[in-house]
Amino acid sequence: MDKRTPTRQTPTKQTPNRQAHDRRAPKRKAVRKKSKAPLIIIVIILIALIAVAMVLMEKYTPTKERADLSDYFGITSPEEVVIIRNHAIMDQRARDINGHLYVSYPMVHDTLNDRFYVDQEGLLLYAKDQSEILVNIAEQTSSYTENFYENGEVTQTEVPFVCAPAGLIDGELYLSLEFVQQFTPFDFSYYEEPSRIVLTTDYGTVKEAAATKDTALREKGGIKSPILKDLTAGEQVQILGEEENWYKAFSADGITGYVEKKSMGEPTDVVLTSSFQEETFTHILHDGIVNMVWHQVTNMDANGKLSEVLADTKGVNVISPTWFYLEDTQGGIHDLASKDYVETCHAKGIQVWGLVSNLESTDLDDEAFLYQRSLRQNFINHLMEKAQEYNLDGINLDFESMSQEVGESYVQLVRELSLACGNHGLILSVDHYVPTEYTAHYDREEQADFADYIVIMGYDEHYAGSGEGSVASLPFVEKGVQDTIAYQVPPEQIILGMPFYTRMWVETPKSGASDLEMASDDYVPYELVSKALGMIDQDSLIAQKQPPVVWLEELGQNYAEWPEDGTICKIWMEDEQSLELKLQLVQKYQLGGGAFWKITLEDPSVWDVIQQYLG
Repeated sequence: MDKRTPTRQTPTKQTPNRQAHDRRAPKRKAVRKKSKAPLIIIVIILIALIAVAMVLMEKYTPTKERADLSDYFGITSPEEVVIIRNHAIMDQRARDINGHLYVSYPMVHDTLNDRFYVDQEGLLLYAKDQSEILVNIAEQTSSYTENFYENGEVTQTEVPFVCAPAGLIDGELYLSLEFVQQFTPFDFSYYEEPSRIVLTTDYGTVKEAAATKDTALREKGGIKSPILKDLTAGEQVQILGEEENWYKAFSADGITGYVEKKSMGEPTDVVLTSSFQEETFTHILHDGIVNMVWHQVTNMDANGKLSEVLADTKGVNVISPTWFYLEDTQGGIHDLASKDYVETCHAKGIQVWGLVSNLESTDLDDEAFLYQRSLRQNFINHLMEKAQEYNLDGINLDFESMSQEVGESYVQLVRELSLACGNHGLILSVDHYVPTEYTAHYDREEQADFADYIVIMGYDEHYAGSGEGSVASLPFVEKGVQDTIAYQVPPEQIILGMPFYTRMWVETPKSGASDLEMASDDYVPYELVSKALGMIDQDSLIAQKQPPVVWLEELGQNYAEWPEDGTICKIWMEDEQSLELKLQLVQKYQLGGGAFWKITLEDPSVWDVIQQYLG
């Protein structure tokens, strides 16, 4: 054999015999390729769970977004100082001038203290029980003037203050809040970022709760509402209300929002009180119940008839003669007074309260002098001179038909006149209509602080020019008393004025009216005129005509009517019966007394009834 390297032969590749292969090799399982579907499902579920978790986290995780407090308070410029009064953000803004806070006069007058009065002579005035404050607005000095009325003298004192009490800012009058606080029951605190005043004027019981942990005061009731303020554990807030799981709350620094109940302790009652000492007003009251008559004096000769006028009276202890009236717009006074008259009254134990009126000079602009302090003082000084000259015991102020525009100035006159009267030991009584909506500007409550008596003129329910009816029905008079008391006038300061007169109403049928006129709802088929009658004339007329007289229980009056020369005459009568029912109101409401317009019109028989109630 050839000893050369043998050649390696490559076996021939043949297709294996499947049967042989199966016989020779072990049998193997077929391997299937796994599906990817379960993995995708798992991923989708995981993604869904993550999404749900994120939604839940988003839903139940409180937002940390913070509200813009400037937007919340409605601030439009950095100079503004917001005023929050008793939880409410006010439209008015304060001003910070050299570290002192100033608020506008309208805001002070309308919401804090309406006794502040701005005079046309550039004065800010404030009346107290025995003194008055005067601020010269233009001067803007750190002081004010106080006039004290004592022992018949007026003492002027200059009072230093921490800043100018008042001044003009951009043409508008502003008052120092610290100055106003001297005379007004309120408390305030100042906070910055943003600048704001938290003002408390309402006192009493409130609900408060303390935070049990650090929490958030939010703009609305929900954890997704922006945060207004962080509350620290233990911080107190007022609870203003509740909505499901939230309290509506007010923080000490003036922010109203919502806080979760679970973060707060149980609300408890807290009493808010003011340290302000309300001023006590003193009054000179008559010794005993007042039994007053008005005596209409139109000329000096009438004074000489005093003894005749008083001859039939019983129990009268005050007489008010109509001696003085406004003569010019400078505060001048016309005088019809008599020393002999006063001496005669004093000898009979009767006080004299001189009446001063604005009714006689019908062509005079009687309101003009009220706007300026110098003219009001001129008027008051004239009155005080007359009071001392004639040794008067009091002044009866009878200014009627004051317009709403002059209402505040008239009330200021009453304040200033009361200071002068009190200084001279004079009783000041002020005549008033029965309260109505259109006489609210007379401000009876304010006048009662200063005047000694408020006299209700309980008559002229119907008057010349009105529809026909009673001059003073019992319901009309009683409502006048009730409404005056409702104005916070103490009953002991009320004198009830009653009429010694009535009216005869005469209806004259119309003729010649068209069908259209007669079809109108407001058509009246007669012309109506009336005539005032004193009790004596009334009784004479009834005795002459002898009509049937009917007692009207609901009105507390006798009523009569009769035909005469084609007309119908009607009278709602004033007599002993009607007068007694009105006098009973004095006792029922424990009033300070009664008054009667006017002496000489009465039937002498009424004095026994009057003395029974006012004697």
